[in-house]
Formats: sequence, structure tokens, C-alpha cells
Amino acid sequence: YDYGNKVALGQLVKARAQQLEEMEQRASTITKMTDALTGTLNFSKILDAALDVGLISVRRRNDQRVVSLVLLFRDNDRLYVSDYRGLSFAEENKSLKGDAGAIGKALSEAHPIVVNDPYKDTELRELNMKTMRSVVVIPLRAHYDNYGVLIYGSEERNAFPPDHVHTLHAIGMQATVALQNAVLYNSLMSEKERIIQMEEDARKALVRDLHDVPTQTVSAVVMRLRIARRLMEQNSPEVPTELEEIEGMAQRATEEMRHVLFKLRPLALESQGLTAALDQLADKMLKTYKQNMSVKVGEEVEDYLDETQQGALFYLIEEAANNARKYAEADVIAVQIVRQKNIIAVRIADNGKGFDVEAVNAGYDDRGSFGMVNMRERAELLNGSLNLKSAPGKGTTITVIIPIDLSNG
Repeated sequence: YDYGNKVALGQLVKARAQQLEEMEQRASTITKMTDALTGTLNFSKILDAALDVGLISVRRRNDQRVVSLVLLFRDNDRLYVSDYRGLSFAEENKSLKGDAGAIGKALSEAHPIVVNDPYKDTELRELNMKTMRSVVVIPLRAHYDNYGVLIYGSEERNAFPPDHVHTLHAIGMQATVALQNAVLYNSLMSEKERIIQMEEDARKALVRDLHDVPTQTVSAVVMRLRIARRLMEQNSPEVPTELEEIEGMAQRATEEMRHVLFKLRPLALESQGLTAALDQLADKMLKTYKQNMSVKVGEEVEDYLDETQQGALFYLIEEAANNARKYAEADVIAVQIVRQKNIIAVRIADNGKGFDVEAVNAGYDDRGSFGMVNMRERAELLNGSLNLKSAPGKGTTITVIIPIDLSNG
């Protein structure tokens, strides 16, 4: 009897020792994978680490079948299977609304939901988890932003005691932070690339402006000077007339270059304000391009816009006016800015040939132009909204609404 007790005790000790060793190995693996989870900005690696570390924490026996998958929201506000373990390839194209059953509850309540017999759940049963007897749904949520859910399933009933759920929730929280960081990093990289592209486009536009008008005019001046020199050698009576033509061309070149410099940064905007800068823009439009442009600015407008806001609004109007000059073939471009209660209303209208807005927007990416993008972004800098209306033969009207704080007036 004592011998039997000793054998049983020895087996128990051995089993406990094995369990401790397995727990230590699992804890070590979880630590390493958690480090990998928080140490990357790569979406795929984040999801892989979250699924793997979760499986390790769930599996208590090597022969125990467990599954895991992550569903993330996409642009159409549906959840898509982004990564998985232990399921068939058929799950790759699955999508869910995420507004019902355990998934909907986990997302709305922002805490894990444990489900027994998941095949009875409204949405979980769509994920081919028929052999699973218990499932836990972990929300990937930060503040009010839902990224998706982590789902772990086991063939055993009641496979997720509170301590396991707590561990999986911690993994989900770390995965959410990692996803946030990845989203922020990708957004910063995209913004960086966009700014670089905008700067490149601005340089190209400057080169075009210099090449299209001032450079050609100066080249014409040089050519006419050569003609004048030959006329002088011949004592031609046409010399004074030729010199007058050259003087006029040189004056035009000067105006053209001043206009290009004005586009870079009008000094009047800093020294005299928005109204003076727009008046100068209208004057240069007329002198340089023979384009009529009228400007009407309400007396109170500048009182409610600081220097930065006036700059953003000026460049938005300049972009719109230049687009109209280049493409609208309008008799006049009319700019009107007024304060109406708690908003500044801006209207840039032309009586030109107009265009099909939907057709232009559909091919916008192919044209490689950032004009409309620039205007919308400047409107956003003003916390405002931009609306464009146009139709063939009916001109174009751009309306910008900017909210203002009346306490600053």
C-alpha cells in the first residue's frame, strides 16, 4: 500500500513538474511573441503575433485543437477575415457586419465575450467553426475606434476560464496599440509622400510658369535686339519703332516675372492683409493675362481670420482663379467674401464654358493634377467645407463655408 502511494505520489510530482515546465515554456514563448507584437509597425506581423501568442496561451495539451482568426474593418464598414490559424482557406473571403451576436456585443461593450456552442451564434456560425465548443471574442478597440476582433476557439467546452480570458484580453489590447501605431506610422508616411509630391508639383508648376511666359518673352526680346542691331548697321529708319517694341516686350517680361514671384508669396498678404493681396491678384491677372477678375470682401472678414487663415484662403482663391483662367475661357472671374452670422462665405464664380464635374472627378487620378485636392485641403485647414458646381456651358462656382468664433471678432 505504501509502495502504491509512493508510485502515485511520484507520478503526481512528475506530472506537476511537467506542467510547470510547460507553463514556463509557454510563458517564455508568450513573452517573446509579445515583444514581437509591440516591436513592429508591420500589419501582417502584428496579426501573426497576436494569433500565435493567443493560441499558445489557449492550448493546454498538444492534441487539443484550437483555432484563431482576426477580423478587421475595411472601408465599407464590414469585418473581413484578415488572418487565421486552424481554419480552411475558404474563410479568407468571409465578411460580416459585426453588429450582432457575440461579435456585436464585444464591439459595443468593449470587453471579451465567451460563447459556448458558437454554431448557435448569429455571426460566428458563418465562420465554419462547427467543431468548436467554446469561443472567446476579443475586441480590438481603442477609445471609440473599433479596428476589429480577435477570435479564439476550442473543441473543449468551458475552455476559457477567467484567467485565460484576461490574458487574451491583454494580448488584444497590445495588438490594438500596435495596430494604432502602425496606422499612425502609415498615415505619416503617406502624408510625407503626399507633401513631397505636392512640393514636386509646385516646382514643376513654377518651371512651367517661367518657361511658358517670361522665358519665351525674354527669348523674343533677344531675337528682336539682334534685328534692331542689324537695322542700326543699315541706318534703317525703323530702328526707333523696333526699340519701342523691344521696350514693351521687356516690360511685359518684367510683369510676368513679378506675377510668378507674387504666386510664390505675395508681400501684400503679410503687410496689408487678405483684401489687398486679392486686389493685387486681380490687377496682375489683368495686366499679365488680360483676364478680368472682380474682388469684393466684406469689411468684417479680416477681423475674424488670423494671418494663417488668411494665407490659406488666399491660396485657395488663387488656385480657383488660375484654374478658371486656364480652362474656363471666362469673361470675368468674380470673388466675393462675406460674413454671415457665425460663418465666412466665399464664392468664386466664372461665366466660362464649365465642365462635367462627375467625368472630371472620375479621371482625376489619371491627370496627375492636385488643384482640387489642394483647394479641399486648404478648406479643411480652415475647418471649412468646399462645394463645386459646374456644367458644360454654365460656368463654374466654388463655394467655401468657414465657421468662425464670434468671440474673437
